[in-house]
Amino acid sequence: MTTTRHADLTDLHRVNGTLLDELAEEARAFLALLSRHHAGEDVGGELYGSVAHLGTHASLLQERLIQEAELADDLEAE
Repeated sequence: MTTTRHADLTDLHRVNGTLLDELAEEARAFLALLSRHHAGEDVGGELYGSVAHLGTHASLLQERLIQEAELADDLEAE
């Protein structure tokens, strides 16, 4: 059981790293759009979509990081 749970933790950590990379990419895209917006370009719809993607990735990552921490705590308690 413990070996499986360690594998689950490793998998979850790997997935969280991927989500973190995706969140960083979304943040870079948002900052680029924001820069264009400040330069006077009309990027309202794109900016809204970018914020929605940031929120989605951030919420998902938050849930996964909590799961990872709980699983790590459980394993440590065993």
